[in-house]
Amino acid sequence: MINVIKQDLEFAMETVSADRFEMSAYVCTVTGKVWVVGFEDDLCELDSPPVDLHENDRYIMVPTKVDLDLGRRLAIKFTESFIPEELENVYAYFRRAGAYGKFKVLLNFKGLLDNWYQFETEHVDRGLIDWCEINGLRLCDDQ
Repeated sequence: MINVIKQDLEFAMETVSADRFEMSAYVCTVTGKVWVVGFEDDLCELDSPPVDLHENDRYIMVPTKVDLDLGRRLAIKFTESFIPEELENVYAYFRRAGAYGKFKVLLNFKGLLDNWYQFETEHVDRGLIDWCEINGLRLCDDQ
């Protein structure tokens, strides 16, 4: 298995999750290098991305949080487990813009913000590990 640096993959996933229409990210299945490309190509390393990045099978697209069920569904899952009495409110938040901000205000008010961050981190880690395994890669802390 090829190693992929966790920090690089997390950054790529966060970047494409924040702006999936202008940004994309790929992992090389031969080297484990992660490429983030888009309108802000300065996010890439000093070297340019391969010219065949979008069409060569050795590069696979990095998933978004939504692809790994780490977005709205994760917030709902957390709510069901920790504050089920707020479930209808959380559903309502996610029907409008600014949902995460409102969700985090609620969690802060309930004293659960740290619990959320821990819950989210554990699920992001598990999601990336599973995604790597499916794609013949291994998530590692460093190269």
